[in-house]
Amino acid sequence: MIRDHLRLLFQGGPGFVQIALTNACNARCQFCGFSQIRPEAWVMAEAPRLRHGLALLAAAGVRYVAFTGGEPLLYPHLLDILHEAQALGFRTLLCSNGSLLTKELVAPLAQAGVNHLLISIDAAAAQVHETHRGFPGLCQSLQTLLPEMARRGMTPIASVTISRLWSDFDALGHFLASLGFRAVTFSYPTTAGHWSSGGSDTAASVTFTTTELADIFRRLQSWRRQAPLVVLNPDLGLTELQRQLQGRPVRFPCLAGCKYFYIDWHLDVYCCHILRQPLGVLEDFASLPRKRHTCHACLTDCYRDASVQQYPAVVVAEAWQAVKQGNWGGALRQLLSKENLTALGAAWQSRRWFSLAGH
Repeated sequence: MIRDHLRLLFQGGPGFVQIALTNACNARCQFCGFSQIRPEAWVMAEAPRLRHGLALLAAAGVRYVAFTGGEPLLYPHLLDILHEAQALGFRTLLCSNGSLLTKELVAPLAQAGVNHLLISIDAAAAQVHETHRGFPGLCQSLQTLLPEMARRGMTPIASVTISRLWSDFDALGHFLASLGFRAVTFSYPTTAGHWSSGGSDTAASVTFTTTELADIFRRLQSWRRQAPLVVLNPDLGLTELQRQLQGRPVRFPCLAGCKYFYIDWHLDVYCCHILRQPLGVLEDFASLPRKRHTCHACLTDCYRDASVQQYPAVVVAEAWQAVKQGNWGGALRQLLSKENLTALGAAWQSRRWFSLAGH
């Protein structure tokens, strides 16, 4: 295990892949296009190809996989795929709207190695959230299920999209805590003009001016210090997004297409779910080009936050290459750069994803 971690460190850290198992969804969210896809157009990822592809991802240094959708609990082979990921040593995240979760399903999910279960919450009140999703009674169900998930060793995390369905961080925090969540991660709105894997970026509920967004990020930074639950978005990531919105240079490149990838229900591989030019198919993952991009076209949290947190590992890899070329001075300058030292704090904050386990 330690040898594997060291090997991956000198490669820039482990890889992370989001796999959308299906475009099927049973919710009716305003800001997501999945609800507009009729059942006859639903697509499920081919299970044999996916099982083979998971082995290829592991061999290529990927250690973290997030299974998403659509709604992944609609995927008929979910438990088989989760067990395969577990056998290959992945840490797995499952992202769900929670409507299909039952007490009978919690134990099999835990036994299949689900480490973190991200559950979408859209508002600071049960009625607003349930109306938006179309799931009456969902919040009461979650209050019952979350302690069972924690007892089984899973970490339930509230996944909240910044939208006009709520505005008060204090009210939101108290509502999430009342449901039983101990941690929250915020999803940032997609900027206008970018298509998001079946999502709609034109919904009024997630359309903000740059000034509004910068103010929201500032308030989130302030609130996270006294929030009643752990906020997993790194402080430095929020600072960088404010710099971007102010037109200032972004210091940390997005690692999508380098260490992070998105795979859709056709098992096509993309840099991310915003840039819709495929790199190739899952079977060719090992040979697909890895490229450090200078793209700052979106504010997508799963790439931008993670890129800040993994930046020190990328610097270690680049410094190691400099050492192998005899450039010790260059390696030292990279390791001691202001950006790298700044990003160490974000890397340290990422430990909270793991320290929550078992609570």
